[in-house]
Amino acid sequence: MELVLAIVSGLLYFFGSAQIGYCFAEGFAWMPLVQAVVFGAITGQMTDAIIIGATISALYVSVVPAGNNTPADSCAAGAIAIPIALMAHMNVAAASALAVSVAIIGNLLQPIQYNVNGIYAHMCDKHAAKGDYKAIVRTCWMSLGSTFLIRFPIAFVTVYFGAGMVDKMMAAMPEWISNGLTVSGGVLPALGIAVTLTVIDKNQYIPLFLFGYFFVVVMKLSILAASILGICAVILYVVISLEDQKDLVAVIGAGDDDDDD
Repeated sequence: MELVLAIVSGLLYFFGSAQIGYCFAEGFAWMPLVQAVVFGAITGQMTDAIIIGATISALYVSVVPAGNNTPADSCAAGAIAIPIALMAHMNVAAASALAVSVAIIGNLLQPIQYNVNGIYAHMCDKHAAKGDYKAIVRTCWMSLGSTFLIRFPIAFVTVYFGAGMVDKMMAAMPEWISNGLTVSGGVLPALGIAVTLTVIDKNQYIPLFLFGYFFVVVMKLSILAASILGICAVILYVVISLEDQKDLVAVIGAGDDDDDD
């Protein structure tokens, strides 16, 4: 099981970091929640995997890659932390804390990848000046190979040897540290949501946030049910907004007709 998870982890980490297919990679291999479905299917722990993946995704939902540089590697957070958490049977809080550490360490690989692949970018410029299309294709494959060598081994080794190491660390960890990780892991998703509200900076959306908080925290609504409810609320909001716009256009159009008369 460890070998399979390590290989899949390395492939997902490579695929997401290389951004093959661009938007497809951003929505599939890069997102911890989607990665969680893959690991859940492999381990047979789909429920635990999705809960952990959704929590980790909440940490980075507001991260904006300004200049294509992110402050944390959310792809590593999911691809590496989720399989380790599932094998070590961690709770959500401990898995979240592990994901944060992995994401920060994984982000150190980004400048290495960019600098190495920058060499291939200049090579492609030279091939393009000569009109050598085949050479450009070969160079692109070379850049993918470099990305694979940078990303895959890290994820593979960490996941393959990580579960046993984590078990030993958790057993040897003092209670005050484990309690601290649990508390910090529980706070981090709320921090991610708070940052999202700050980025949105629209007061009219605050009632929607309180609406969701009431149903999830007070009414104990499940994440799946809350997601469906949220989608319905968004659709309803869009439909009402469009109807208001149509009515406004109709009123303006009627006013223009009166002026013409």
